[in-house]
Amino acid sequence: MEKSNFPVCTKIAIIGGGASGVALLKKLIDSLIDNMDSKIEISIFEKNDSLGPGLAYQDDVLTSLINRDAKLMSIDSDNPRDFIEWVSNILHLNEEIKTTFLPRALFGMYLQESLRGIVQIAKRKGIKLHISKNEIIEITKIKQQYMLKTRDREFMIFDQVAICIGNTLSQDPFQLRGQNHYIQNPYPLREKLENIPTNS
Repeated sequence: MEKSNFPVCTKIAIIGGGASGVALLKKLIDSLIDNMDSKIEISIFEKNDSLGPGLAYQDDVLTSLINRDAKLMSIDSDNPRDFIEWVSNILHLNEEIKTTFLPRALFGMYLQESLRGIVQIAKRKGIKLHISKNEIIEITKIKQQYMLKTRDREFMIFDQVAICIGNTLSQDPFQLRGQNHYIQNPYPLREKLENIPTNS
């Protein structure tokens, strides 16, 4: 039997829909636009309701600031000023923002809007993109591919897998989890700060 001349479709899974997952997705979509002959199918998995912000940039108190210069924050490797330009645009500013550190939630909004734009571009260009609200709990390598198992006990095969799950919870070397007044995960601050007395 002769081999088919049609290129085989490569299936890529992105596990995690936070900042790094969105940045990777953008890079993949941009590269596919430049090479539409590539047969690639992309699936992105995120267990949380909100896709884009992840844990660190979720909707939260505005006093929670990004701990790096906003001018260096971008998911567009070709435009390091993408975030700061987006902020200037939505705030209708005619001059450059002077503040170095901006709210984390604002960057989360930027990620969400960027993701919506990426999805629209993928649709227009006919790029196969699937977004799944599911948690991947197991990855098994099978020869040159990877089998993913979801929390719902679904199994899927992919050729490439990118793990973009962001920061994990802090270690608990003193085994304080479950003890009163111990906060292992500070997010969302809006909820966690409510439990701390004002004069404490």
